[in-house]
Amino acid sequence: MFLQKIKPKSFFYFIINNKRVNSMKHLPDQETKFTSENTSNTTRRSLTDPLSPLPLTRVIILTLISRFPHITGYTLMKKKVPENLHPDISLKTGTVYSELRRLERSGKLMSEQDKSGRKERYYTITNAGQKELAQLSKQIQNRRNFVLNPLLKIIFEDLLSSDD
Repeated sequence: MFLQKIKPKSFFYFIINNKRVNSMKHLPDQETKFTSENTSNTTRRSLTDPLSPLPLTRVIILTLISRFPHITGYTLMKKKVPENLHPDISLKTGTVYSELRRLERSGKLMSEQDKSGRKERYYTITNAGQKELAQLSKQIQNRRNFVLNPLLKIIFEDLLSSDD
């Protein structure tokens, strides 16, 4: 949809929540629906926005806590991220703990303090967190299907044609 060829003189814009805008804006924690309209032939289509910003840190944290419930932020950051993603990927302490607090305040995670006197907190994903993770997974799939795959196809076609 986004990679369709548009005639040079046609005007392309988006309709978001019944308002005409020239660029896509994403409202956090709200599924944005969009409609594209090409005024030369008035074609309209609607689906979840594949260009909305994707909070990868949130996706990583929710996914790993969903897979490994009752986990500390330190274990998540120092062990589970490198083991499950790539050894070269690391998250900074401030990034992880601020996202953990944000997710807990919004009800996506819950935590409990270690009862042995240590200041460790153990995090578990809530039903709201599972819903958020499902929504983010859908955004990743949309981005892959509507943006990345077509873009890679164009890139590889250009690479193959330049080899000739």
